[in-house]
Amino acid sequence: MDVTVTIPDDLYKQVESLASRQEQPRSDLYAQALKMLVRAHGDPDQLSDGPSRPEWLDWSAEEITSNLNEYASKHDTSLDSALAEAQTRMLLENCE
Repeated sequence: MDVTVTIPDDLYKQVESLASRQEQPRSDLYAQALKMLVRAHGDPDQLSDGPSRPEWLDWSAEEITSNLNEYASKHDTSLDSALAEAQTRMLLENCE
């Protein structure tokens, strides 16, 4: 079903960024968020498709590491040089 809603510009930009990072359609994120809200405040039996909370919340440390390693093998995870330089500078300043 197509529905038109109005949301603040800053929230829209955050959703766009998250959708891009997760390589997921924006509409899927909205649907996921609404399902979570309905489950939190309504009858959990009304929405039976899928878990009531994100699967990754139940991952072990090993599963988190494995998933992060898999992501890193497929995407560029290097730091921006300016950010890396700033972090190095901050570490050196805090060590003295």
